[in-house]
Amino acid sequence: MFLHRETGACNISLHDCRATRIRLSDNEITFVFPDGFWVWGDHDGIHLDDKVRTDASEVTIALYGNGAEDLFPYVFTPVGEDKALRVLYDAKRFVREINEGNWQLEFLYRYDGGPYLRFDCLIWFGEPYTRGAYHKECDLRFEVPWVSESELITYSWNQYREDARW
Repeated sequence: MFLHRETGACNISLHDCRATRIRLSDNEITFVFPDGFWVWGDHDGIHLDDKVRTDASEVTIALYGNGAEDLFPYVFTPVGEDKALRVLYDAKRFVREINEGNWQLEFLYRYDGGPYLRFDCLIWFGEPYTRGAYHKECDLRFEVPWVSESELITYSWNQYREDARW
């Protein structure tokens, strides 16, 4: 159970945050961020002047009700110096590889529009930023219901980490 839970929240960013676990059901997908995500501004009556990290946190996204069929992980593999091949990975394998610790998913940017929610991400193979680790760019898309922002995404965490500022 989390102390803070916000839906459709402003002033929250997943930029440069890594998910190491995923829970997938027919109606939602939840990403687990052991190192938290970024928050600033007003949250639960607390005003934050700076962007700070939360502690371990989760982000849950509503899906159409088809589970893995609503998840589209496109991964880019370099081909030569100036080209990349975009490949649709199997969603169940994508979730399994992350949950088994073989991959980590680092979020970069979020795009909204139409029946899709999309994130630009990196998939890390090996422990990020260590010798031998490498990453590939990822376009992670979700087919989501036409609902208000407050019904689409839920952000959950317990504490603010004043020691981890942007």
